[in-house]
Amino acid sequence: MKRFYSLILLCVTAVGSFLLCTKNPFSTTPDDMRDELKPPGSISGFVYDKKGNPLKDVLIDVDSGKGTPDITEANGYFTISEVIDSCVLRFIHRDYEDNPVKVYIKTGLDTILRDTICLTCFWYTIKGVVKSSNGVQIGSGVAISGHITSTLTGIGETFVLKQIPESDTVTLICSKAGAGAAIIPINNSKDNDTTDAGEILLNDKESATVSGIVYSKNNIPLSGVTVSAVGGGTHAITDVNGYYKLQDIPVGTDCIIIKAGQTNVEGMIGGIKASNSGNSTGCNIVMSEMTEMTYGMKLHTKNV
Repeated sequence: MKRFYSLILLCVTAVGSFLLCTKNPFSTTPDDMRDELKPPGSISGFVYDKKGNPLKDVLIDVDSGKGTPDITEANGYFTISEVIDSCVLRFIHRDYEDNPVKVYIKTGLDTILRDTICLTCFWYTIKGVVKSSNGVQIGSGVAISGHITSTLTGIGETFVLKQIPESDTVTLICSKAGAGAAIIPINNSKDNDTTDAGEILLNDKESATVSGIVYSKNNIPLSGVTVSAVGGGTHAITDVNGYYKLQDIPVGTDCIIIKAGQTNVEGMIGGIKASNSGNSTGCNIVMSEMTEMTYGMKLHTKNV
């Protein structure tokens, strides 16, 4: 009997020591509950750009932790519901850099962020006027060297070139067949700003001629294909032999993009660097099925 009581005393002592060294297993405070038993909270706030404009359609995703994703409204407002403890939020928009933010909340509480979320834009805008000694130049092509981004001047010879990839320096190129070309470096324009390039004067001293043949994917010369460069400021139509010749291509830039288009098919040759000698030949283009071009595509240089 004495041995039995000794065994019971030993068990009680062991259990007591265990309880003293661990958390109370019967605690019902939120911090000690399992996640599925904890009362959920929420996180809300506003998203703006660096100019203080509210951003719509920004996806707020829960990257680490638990919560229900949301998309910002027109005023930039969002609410993440069903949040358990702290979490990392990612603010995602195709035109802005991802911005992860860690938020600490108390279990079951609704938290309003005191600081607004500010996103940095990938793009910026350039505006200006294109003129020449020949008079009004409506329809002059304006583009960024080495990129798809391009436009044409409108009434008043003005242009607005949008969605330019952020960079310390880009080269603005302009062209109008019969009037000339121009090359303008643009420096330090970033984060959704608008840079005024001022008045750009076209001249034939900065231009050259580029020519080549347009082929089908079966290597057959194609006639009647429209070929253009610098946003359409200079263009031509291939003859019966598939031959084209573009005038007033800017000289000295890293990458000229030449595009060819016909019903349901297109072709493109990139990275052309026009020669100072005045005429660059052999810029041949192979047509293929229509594909979607994306902003900010950079092409390598090819001297011809």
